[in-house]
Amino acid sequence: MNLSNLSLFLFAALFFMIASQAGYFFTGYYKVLQGMSTMDFMLIRKSTDAAVRTSYKFLYISAMLAGIAVLVLHRNELGSVRGTLMCIAVFFLLADLVLAKTVSEPVNSIIGNTPMEQLINMPGLQEKWLNMILVRGALSLAGFLLLMSSLVFASRY
Repeated sequence: MNLSNLSLFLFAALFFMIASQAGYFFTGYYKVLQGMSTMDFMLIRKSTDAAVRTSYKFLYISAMLAGIAVLVLHRNELGSVRGTLMCIAVFFLLADLVLAKTVSEPVNSIIGNTPMEQLINMPGLQEKWLNMILVRGALSLAGFLLLMSSLVFASRY
């Protein structure tokens, strides 16, 4: 296995881990969170974010670096269908990462640092978080599917 194929495998594996979260949300967990009371939602978000924050940051940064490595190592394919699909997949991951940093993390920070008795009076945070997770989930799933689609195209396309 050469370095370009290894980087593509690593990127696909990391991207799968990110996109699988979206799959979980889209297949029902979103409705569970949407139907919760504000208090229950905030309790779950507080404990979930505290448990996964560090590992998700590492996962996203690793996936982004692997995606960049794929583009560099496959630069001779960037004009092909396969290369275009890989570029769009990396762009979708980047868009997800930007939204995580600019929208999701600030909301998670408010939830994590605000006392529960004040959070109960902020139901808008729950709706904002849920809406953003749908957008981010769509980006990550679409990006992953584009990356998988790129694998069916030989470099001659």
